[in-house]
Amino acid sequence: MFPFIQKMLSFQRSFSVSPFPILPLQLPSPMETHLWFVVPDEFKSVSLLNQYMELLSPCEKENVLSMRGEQLQKQALLARTLVRTTIARYQINNRVVDPRSLKFKRNVHGKPELEWESDGGQCPSPLHFNISHTSSLIACGVTVNSSVCTLIIFIF
Repeated sequence: MFPFIQKMLSFQRSFSVSPFPILPLQLPSPMETHLWFVVPDEFKSVSLLNQYMELLSPCEKENVLSMRGEQLQKQALLARTLVRTTIARYQINNRVVDPRSLKFKRNVHGKPELEWESDGGQCPSPLHFNISHTSSLIACGVTVNSSVCTLIIFIF
């Protein structure tokens, strides 16, 4: 049994390249996890996928293009786009964030985390995220001030 219960909210599966249709959200409360997901098979427009590629950093683009096979490239692209557009939805310090402006770094375990800058310089990000994916689903969990683990389990 888990020592605590955390509220989990699930949100829409689509995202946008423009910062304006991305509606800002309140940060999750300390005992809340927001779960965002996309279904890769629902994204068929090459034009839309090309627009998503424009959201990525040069390093992320290189990583996506280094994947072998169109399906793996598409999944990597959608995963990075989901992370960027999801985090951009949360206003921190009343700032509207463009998904392209987000910067990431690797933590001590090699996992990506948000590199957040305050007015006085760099500070730890209050947002924590984790991405998980299968060939048919990509999910991103978001919490505040605590780690999150996102795991996709299919029950037949």
